Amino acid sequence: PRASADPVFARIAATPSPAKRVFVTDALLAVLMTAPRSVHGWDVTLTRSGNDLTVDARADSLADAPTVAETSPDPPPDDKESINGLQQLRVEAAAAQRDWVAQATLPADAAPPEPCAEPLPFAVPAGGAAPGPTAYRYRSFSLAGGGIEVVSRFDVDAVVHDKGERKLVSLRAMTEYDSKVTGVDWRQKLEAQRGAVLATELKNNASKLARWTAAALAAGVDLVKLAFVSRSHPRDPGAHTVLGTHTVKPKDFAAQIALSLDNCWGVAHALFDLGLRLPEGKYLLVRDANKPVMRLYGVPAGAFDEGDDDGVGCGDDDMVGDDDE
Repeated sequence: PRASADPVFARIAATPSPAKRVFVTDALLAVLMTAPRSVHGWDVTLTRSGNDLTVDARADSLADAPTVAETSPDPPPDDKESINGLQQLRVEAAAAQRDWVAQATLPADAAPPEPCAEPLPFAVPAGGAAPGPTAYRYRSFSLAGGGIEVVSRFDVDAVVHDKGERKLVSLRAMTEYDSKVTGVDWRQKLEAQRGAVLATELKNNASKLARWTAAALAAGVDLVKLAFVSRSHPRDPGAHTVLGTHTVKPKDFAAQIALSLDNCWGVAHALFDLGLRLPEGKYLLVRDANKPVMRLYGVPAGAFDEGDDDGVGCGDDDMVGDDDE
């Protein structure tokens, strides 16, 4: 659920605070933290109310969906008719991620679920599907030098018990859609050359892996379990096979990909400070798809709400500011 629909965020926002507060989900926080590594365009909404700023994705946005081969020398084409088109691959990767979490965690009837401090905060609609195994961890961070408190909700996918120690785990799925396109056949290389496969992923999906790592570090999870998920047949995007897994510690992986959490927070701090200096209202923060520039537009209060299909657009006259990354 979006930050604006989170009852825990609403409860916290109802409590007076001398600090300026930002409410944001883990996925969008990671997007903002790693904005300089983005290649694709994306956008998020900023709603300024009192001392609070809420960061959301539009109802039909893919801002918080996993990217595919974003930093590859030969990225997927923006072809809406092809199963290997950019948008279709992102939807497929999101589905593979959900399926991997469901497959990797024990069902409720196989083992008692780990207890949480509070029940699921989101109402399940009548006749709706049962909630997945993911738990939510709410954390707050005080940013130095600005009196800003960031409140975020993080997904925790699993818990493992290792030598009596309880460890939190984030599950992430890397996807292979066509080895002829990517140049590395996971079925042939993964077993004997896992390091080479991972190195290729680090090159082709640098932005996505940075987002996952930043989110894991901020969430305070102990392990990230990466799955190598491949199509069962290159022409069938609906059936997948898990070929192998690779477990890393977020701090070690961050060092491997040269990701500094301090720098990530610095980028997020600058963007939050910009949003909190705006007049009350709603705004659209856009990462340009053609050049490394971020633009900020003012939009009507009801724009991009769920069910809104007015197609509100932004021209140059609507722009209230723009900043280079």
